[in-house]
Amino acid sequence: MAQPGSAPVLGTGSRRFESCRSDHFLFFLNSTLKEGRTETLLTKGLGFHNNRQFSEARKCYEEVLSQDPAHAKALRLIGGLLLGEGKPRNALDFLLRSIRADDSSPLVFNDLGLCQSQLGEKGKALDYFDLAIELDAQFHEAWNNGGNALLGLNQFDPAADYFKRRSG
Repeated sequence: MAQPGSAPVLGTGSRRFESCRSDHFLFFLNSTLKEGRTETLLTKGLGFHNNRQFSEARKCYEEVLSQDPAHAKALRLIGGLLLGEGKPRNALDFLLRSIRADDSSPLVFNDLGLCQSQLGEKGKALDYFDLAIELDAQFHEAWNNGGNALLGLNQFDPAADYFKRRSG
């Protein structure tokens, strides 16, 4: 037992307190292990992705989602794969779920803009590109995509201004 005025010694106290501390430790340990496994799977998936092994990458991302269905990055990455496969309607679902989980990624808004653009919705696409730029003013891909969306809307002067602002 600790002496008055001294720091408590870990491992002492009532059984109820010990049990409670043990439960918290196990919860913390399980959460930490789960996060580590998730990051390992994402890293593995990105490796496959970068080597153009898209089906293997998707399996890793889906494994992450089986553990955490609202994992924003895994949702975005699957959406990006679907977009690259020319399946913008399928990609929209994953990208919108990613936004609901975390709305701070300009990459997701850019990908949403690309989806809308592929679906012929240039006005909606421009809105998403603008949101991506709002989050990261140096995101040159979003600036280019926004300018191209304006060109698709036959708005040549605004497109020229858009491209000028990007380089300015």
